[in-house]
Amino acid sequence: RWGDVELAGDPGSLRVRRTLDTHGDTTFNPPKGGRGRTVALHYEARDALEDQRGMLSREGLPTAPGDLVF
Repeated sequence: RWGDVELAGDPGSLRVRRTLDTHGDTTFNPPKGGRGRTVALHYEARDALEDQRGMLSREGLPTAPGDLVF
């Protein structure tokens, strides 16, 4: 979700707080081990996410913190 993505700063970061389970009903679950983590973004990944957010905004699609990135 966009609320887990931090694009400001260098290099930017992504918080892993849930996983998507598509077996049966689609649900979000805690990551393996029950703990999340923060991952630094390579500048190319950060730029791609900025482009994605811009494209969604231009098309009138949601980019609020609770909305899915992809």
